[in-house]
Amino acid sequence: MPERPPAPNPDGRVQGHRQPVFLLTDIGQLRQAEQVVTKGKVVAIYYMLKVNGILRHGRSPLWNDPPLEYLHGSGQIIPGLEKALEGRRVGESFTVVVPPEEGYGPRRRELQQKVPLEELRAALGLKKIEEGLVFQGRTEDGRVETFMVTEVLEEEGMALVDANHPLAGMELVFEVDVVGIREPTEDELRRGFVAPHPAGSGTHGRTGWTHRPGADLSDRDELGNFEDWEEGH
Repeated sequence: MPERPPAPNPDGRVQGHRQPVFLLTDIGQLRQAEQVVTKGKVVAIYYMLKVNGILRHGRSPLWNDPPLEYLHGSGQIIPGLEKALEGRRVGESFTVVVPPEEGYGPRRRELQQKVPLEELRAALGLKKIEEGLVFQGRTEDGRVETFMVTEVLEEEGMALVDANHPLAGMELVFEVDVVGIREPTEDELRRGFVAPHPAGSGTHGRTGWTHRPGADLSDRDELGNFEDWEEGH
């Protein structure tokens, strides 16, 4: 008597028979995954930056943000983050803690000074100076530096301004997703960096101050080396 064939499962599959498995792979994604973050590659990342558990800045597809692109090995982003990205692949996610010396540097007291409120108001064309205001100023030796008003001393008629990066002296926690790796364009190779999104423009004042309306950390060269902040780029 012939053997009875295996009974089908409720879902229609036959017991005892291996079902064919089909793997559909996007060739472009496969090639991306094969690439590794090395010097000279343009890398695209999404990230969240936290300080003391508080979200300070970030880029996310949930916010419809484009990823941040940079030229790896060019010093375009802070050293600690660039070092943590070395050897990563597309699709990798990781968290890294960056100490101040590999982030935006230590906080330096000599970069803080008092400036007369009237001088700032006249130079920036503002009626009121408030804490958190970001502007640029030319130092006695001709260098352009970026300052932030950290305290308004109305009784003294002065403003305490700070040329330290806002995140100087802080431990930075990055949550990073690597979403792209590509070869740089000829223009990017010639410049030595990937051009950032345009920043806000300002109005030059009589004393060399420059006001950047609405400027804050996100309006700076994003995740740039702390030396760039000091140079006012």
